[in-house]
Amino acid sequence: MDSEPGIITRLCLKDLAIEATSGQKQQAFAALLDTLYRHTGVGILGTIISVAILAYVNYFQVNPRALTCWIALMTAAVLFRFFAARHYKKRIAHQPPEKLYGLMLASIIVIGCCWATAVVFLVPADASMAHALFVVIVLCGMSAGALGALAVPLSAYLGFSLPVLLAISVRFAVLDHPLHLAVSLVTLLFLGLTVNIALRINRNSYRLHLMNIVFEEKVAERTQSLHKVNHELESRVQEVQKARQMLEQERDRLETITGNIGAGLAVISRDYKILWANKVLKEIFDDRCEGQPCFYNFKREKGICPECGVSRIFETGAEQVIHEQAGSDNRGNNLWFQIVATPIKDSNGNVTAALSLVLPITEKKQDEAMRQRMARELEQVRKIEAIATLAGGIAHQFNNALTAVVGNLELLQLDYAHDENLATYIKPIFDSAAKMTQWTRQLLAYAEGGKYRPQTVSLVVFIKETLPLLRHSLPPHIEMIADLENIECPVHIDLAQMQMVLSSIVANAAEAIKRQGTIRLTCRDGESDKGPLPGLDLDRYVCLSVIDNGQGMDEETRKRVFEPFYTTKFYGRGLGMAAVYGIIKNHGGYITIESEKGKGTAVHLFLPRASEQEPGETLEPAMTGSGTILLIEDEKPVREINQAILERLGYKVITAENGSQALDLCSDDNEHFDLALLDLKLPDIDGAALFPKLREQRPEMKVIVCSGYSLDGATQAILDAGAEDFIQKPFSMADIAAKIEKVLKNMP
Repeated sequence: MDSEPGIITRLCLKDLAIEATSGQKQQAFAALLDTLYRHTGVGILGTIISVAILAYVNYFQVNPRALTCWIALMTAAVLFRFFAARHYKKRIAHQPPEKLYGLMLASIIVIGCCWATAVVFLVPADASMAHALFVVIVLCGMSAGALGALAVPLSAYLGFSLPVLLAISVRFAVLDHPLHLAVSLVTLLFLGLTVNIALRINRNSYRLHLMNIVFEEKVAERTQSLHKVNHELESRVQEVQKARQMLEQERDRLETITGNIGAGLAVISRDYKILWANKVLKEIFDDRCEGQPCFYNFKREKGICPECGVSRIFETGAEQVIHEQAGSDNRGNNLWFQIVATPIKDSNGNVTAALSLVLPITEKKQDEAMRQRMARELEQVRKIEAIATLAGGIAHQFNNALTAVVGNLELLQLDYAHDENLATYIKPIFDSAAKMTQWTRQLLAYAEGGKYRPQTVSLVVFIKETLPLLRHSLPPHIEMIADLENIECPVHIDLAQMQMVLSSIVANAAEAIKRQGTIRLTCRDGESDKGPLPGLDLDRYVCLSVIDNGQGMDEETRKRVFEPFYTTKFYGRGLGMAAVYGIIKNHGGYITIESEKGKGTAVHLFLPRASEQEPGETLEPAMTGSGTILLIEDEKPVREINQAILERLGYKVITAENGSQALDLCSDDNEHFDLALLDLKLPDIDGAALFPKLREQRPEMKVIVCSGYSLDGATQAILDAGAEDFIQKPFSMADIAAKIEKVLKNMP
């Protein structure tokens, strides 16, 4: 038994380039024997079936006595095979598989020999050629079937197939018919082929078992090593945590002692980083000063301060350095400090850090003025945030109301499409609703704190749409003229931001006109006279100019107009020219001003031309569909009109007015939902919290998020979590039909 695994091991390891011990080789061979044992049942069943087939076919073809003897012989061989398998199963827990292999191999050889007698008992000399070929085919089939059941190990297959196939070859070789000799030769060829296949199967099986054993042991060794390293790391982490706890306790004790002394304290390392700062110092610089360089906190510099006393401690070993130093706090206010630096030494007397006592010596009145100014600024920020929140809420409510208006108008238009008079009245309502939708989106843009949402539009079209808003804000004595060429001027801009820019410039121009005057808006493509900067390629820009005939500015004022907080009596409203400058720069453009005292002002905005793309093919959405939609909407008018629209499109609609009701509907296994239309704001649970619960109950259900707000952070978070799409209220029937069609078409 030892010779066979040794031969196979040499063949396998030659290809695998791995080293295996003798024990691993024995384990691999034992795995082959275990595979052989597990195939015993298949082999016995195949033997019984084949014996039954041959017995049935040869019942009237051969001598009954010979057939009976052969069946008895095969029965005895099967019982012996069964006994060998039982013996292997009982002893395998106490004996090595190699020692049990002999009996199992003997049983296989016995069965092979018994099958070999079939060519004697079942193929008499006077048997027809067809009968003889049938017996040969069955025997060869048994040999081929043994490839799967006995090819591991190889000796088992040889013990079975050699007697069978050699018996066929010998039996047919002695017969005088040429076909018999051909059968004999084909059988020998079949024997060689199957032996070659069995050798490959055995080799591959042994190789897989050996690789698995070797790799498992290597993984176990590495795992044990990792466990050891992990244990050491855990011990070190615990030590570090204990040390950290002790340091934190000391730090808290130090905070208690130094928190109310009225002076700043800091421990500074040799690389000039603040390792620790007390409460007073954090109030001056901020809580994040720890871990930052001291020179950055004091003077916002990138290198060591020339007058630094701590550097003298480190370089000269001085015991105390007292000096005054100018700096600034975290708000940019100029301050003066008196600093007392002393060394911190270890047990060997080496200077490891420095302790700085920081005494603020700036006038107390300046500190109080600073606090008051910061309080006013904070109050202003809160007011702006409150206005932004109010604007966002109003826009959201308007969008919900517009959803009901637009939806009912579309249904009315569908039901009375034949009534031309009604269509005449409906169109102005549609146009007004579209304008209101645009206004609410501008409100949302303002509420989102100036986030840019650029889109490619024609600058000429943009100006024409903005003109009514600008004219509405002008006093009666000022005329606005739009001198717009009929050209394509595509630009990539945020509409709300650019509307605020235009509004601010026009407001400043209007304030500069004290009597009758005009404000002219021009749009030119590829200005050729001069640009905002020398060498600027103007063919890449579109120029929008706002020209007034007001008081104008002198040269000093014109140079300072873009400075933050700079204002004059007629440039004091709107965004401020510094903010206008920032928005244009953020769009990749430039702004220049031409002005002369008493002759008016011209503001030129140069915006980069957007790349013109060929319009893609648009597909009309199918206005009919099928499936079941879960509509989750808390506002009744919106819910009812959306339900009517979806049902008109052909969908079955089940509604839920809050998150809890939606979850109850999804928990009903009798109801199937293809898609959910999820409102972002619900009375009991918002959409961001509801979505994962819906996905947990109905993982196959598609979800479209619907909201009167734009695609903000909360909505984007739901899309990132797996929601399929988003649609903003109000939407038309065509919009929602296209969106649903797109999402459902992507269903697996």
